Amino acid sequence: MSDYVSLPQVTKTAATDRTGKNAGNYTISFTAADLPVISQLEIYHMTVSNAPVLATAQILVRNTLFSVVTALLGGFNEWDPSEPALINSGDEIDFLWAVATSVTPAPQATLWLRYDSTLARNVGYHP
Repeated sequence: MSDYVSLPQVTKTAATDRTGKNAGNYTISFTAADLPVISQLEIYHMTVSNAPVLATAQILVRNTLFSVVTALLGGFNEWDPSEPALINSGDEIDFLWAVATSVTPAPQATLWLRYDSTLARNVGYHP
């Protein structure tokens, strides 16, 4: 039986693309430096804000399309999955926005994270 422990939320603001996958547009990259150092964690909820209405972003996990988000009225949206995204140590999560960097304000994304303390590879981790 899983025993989930919440981790701090992580929020980033979009910047000029540095992945080489989204030239001229905003990108948000959550790298290993932004995430807790743990063998495996889960993203169980995500939100976006400050995006232009109907702006879209492709969400990549390990360079593979995981999901797509479209900002609704007010520039907000959320993702609340039935199955969380499993993130391994060193993985990167990228939001490739179809929004030019000349547009302001820049979109933001927040990840809600947790880990399973009973998972053998996570035993002994304490945030």
